[in-house]
Amino acid sequence: MTDRGWRKILKGDVTPPETVARIGEAAASYRARSGIAPQAERGKSWMLPEAKSEKLVYVAAGEVYVYAYGTNKLVGTLSRIGGTLYECSDKHGDVSVAVPGGASQPGVYEYAHGGTEPINYFSVAGAVACAVDPSSGNLAITNGGPTVYIYQNASGLPEAYTDDDEYTTDVAYDDSGNLFVDGFSETASFLLSELPAKGGSFENITVDGSEGGNGENPIFWDGQYLDLGSYQSAKRRRSSQEALQRLAISGTTATIAGYTPLGIQVEPSHVQFWIDGGVAIQVSTKPQKISVIQYFAYPRGRSTKKLKIQVLPRAVGLTVSAASR
Repeated sequence: MTDRGWRKILKGDVTPPETVARIGEAAASYRARSGIAPQAERGKSWMLPEAKSEKLVYVAAGEVYVYAYGTNKLVGTLSRIGGTLYECSDKHGDVSVAVPGGASQPGVYEYAHGGTEPINYFSVAGAVACAVDPSSGNLAITNGGPTVYIYQNASGLPEAYTDDDEYTTDVAYDDSGNLFVDGFSETASFLLSELPAKGGSFENITVDGSEGGNGENPIFWDGQYLDLGSYQSAKRRRSSQEALQRLAISGTTATIAGYTPLGIQVEPSHVQFWIDGGVAIQVSTKPQKISVIQYFAYPRGRSTKKLKIQVLPRAVGLTVSAASR
């Protein structure tokens, strides 16, 4: 299986038994390449009592490691849910974790802020990423194939929207409920599309003047721009280090509004980032070496804090959760 093969599951709904088996094989291959421990080797979930009242950073690296925001203090772990990928959080501080396989039930698991047991579960086989609409509370989940599932108010049965031309990677809502999806085509070309808030069908977005991504890039709406996690080109920045491309969206066209250099090496570039107001947060990790959570001034990109944490077996997902008021 190629590096992208674990995302290329099948077109359409992924519900047949043979599809679930294939997803499990893909997830096992991904975990093996990432150094993520099998489910049986992980311990029990735990959380310090203080975590419920603190802002937290959730890092998905097989298990989910939970840190107090702005410090290197580990306050909890979420275990035994399978090979985790991207995460998302809502305005209440609830955190959702995508699990494509390696669990008894692949899908998205939702946890209350500082909680150790799931409070909700969304059955989407092959789930790789999620996003919560701040204007409605709707939850969007992509399965790595051409389909995005939207749960109204994060409950009930989903509506399925399909873009036959795109293998989806990540999803992000803007403040008005428009959903952006990135991924790649059959020929491995980078694709970006939008599902308008009023529904309908996906609209392809042309990224004007951008080097684009590799199809496995995380995205995030910062309140004004859509940020694309991508390597800087040597032509523009004389660097192969990670940077965010800030994209201004107008209709079906996106133009580059600027770059936010993160100054860290991330391989491959599908490690999730998060923007918390004037701060961008990213995890950098290398096998057998110390891992760090870095905080950057946003959009300037200057590193303001670098916090060492335990060595993680290739972190993939990251989200910030604020305690409910």
